[in-house]
Amino acid sequence: MAGLPGVVSVAAASFPPLVNTWGRSFTAEDHPVLSLQEAPMVHHTVVTPGYFRTLSIPILEGRDFTETDGREPRVTIIDQALARQYWPGSSAIGKRVRFGPPEANEPWHTVVGVVGVVRNQTLIERDRRSVYLPYGEFLWSGMSILMRTSGPPLSQVPGVRARVNAIDHDVAASNFLSMQQIVARSIWQQRFFTTLLLVFAILALLLAAAGLHGVMSYAVSQRTHELGIRMALGASGGDLQRMVMRQALVLTLAGVGLGGVAALALMRVMRTRLYQVSPTDPATFAVVAVVLAATAALASYFPARHATRVDPVIALREG
Repeated sequence: MAGLPGVVSVAAASFPPLVNTWGRSFTAEDHPVLSLQEAPMVHHTVVTPGYFRTLSIPILEGRDFTETDGREPRVTIIDQALARQYWPGSSAIGKRVRFGPPEANEPWHTVVGVVGVVRNQTLIERDRRSVYLPYGEFLWSGMSILMRTSGPPLSQVPGVRARVNAIDHDVAASNFLSMQQIVARSIWQQRFFTTLLLVFAILALLLAAAGLHGVMSYAVSQRTHELGIRMALGASGGDLQRMVMRQALVLTLAGVGLGGVAALALMRVMRTRLYQVSPTDPATFAVVAVVLAATAALASYFPARHATRVDPVIALREG
C-alpha cells in the first residue's frame, strides 16, 4: 500500500485513535507496587513501525519500533505525561515497566521511546496515559491499517482493495474511514446534545422576545395619558420612542447581568462537555450578550413605535 500514488506513510495498529478503550494496570520499576485497585490504568495500543510518523505524533526521546522488536527483549514506548509522572527531571529511556495485576508478575518492558500526548480514548474527558507496544509481541487476528495521503484519503480505497485482492481474494477490506469521520463518530453524543440545546435556546429566545414585547406593549398602553401629556408639552415622537426603548434596554441589561452571573456558576458543571473551549470563554459571553440585546431592541421597537403614534387629544381624554 505504501507504493500507491499519493500515499505518504502507512502503518498498522490494533485500533485507530478514539476507537480503542483497552487498558491495563501499570507498574514502574523502583516505584511502590500498588494493588490492582490502586494501580493506575494506562491505555494500550499495539502498533507497527511508522505508526507515529503516519499520525504525526512526535517522538520526543528515544526511537520508534523496528521490525525486530517483539517478545525478546520486550520493549515499549510511553507518552510524555507518563514519563513526567514517574521520572520527572530525568530520562525515561531504559527504565523498566510492566502491565497487568502486580501479582501476575508479567514480564518487564524496557522503555525505548517517549512520544507526545495523544487523546486516544476521547476528545473531551481527560483519559488514561498511553503506552504503545510492538506488533511483534502479539498475534492479532486483525489490524487497522492507517494511511497518510497527500490528497483526499478516501480516494485511495480502490487501490487498497486491489492490492488486498491481489494477495488474497478471501480477505475483505472494509470499513474505510477518514480521521475526520472517526472524530465525528466519537463525539456524536456531544453533537446531538449541542443541537438539542441550540433548539431549546432558540425557543427560549423567542419566548423571551415575545414576553418582552408583551410587557412593553402593556406598559405603553398603561401610560397613554402620560405620553399624551408629554406630547402636549412638546415631546416629539422620537423622544417618546427613545424613552420606551431605553426602559426596555435597562431591563435587558439587568437580565443579561444576572444571567451572566448564573451562567458562570452553571458552566462549571458543563466543563466536561466542552472541547478546546473554556467555560468562561469571553467571546462566547460577549456574543450571547449582543444577541440578547439585539433581540430585546427588536422586541421593544414596535411598542416604542406605537408610542409615537399616540394622539395627544385622545390620550388626554382617556386620562
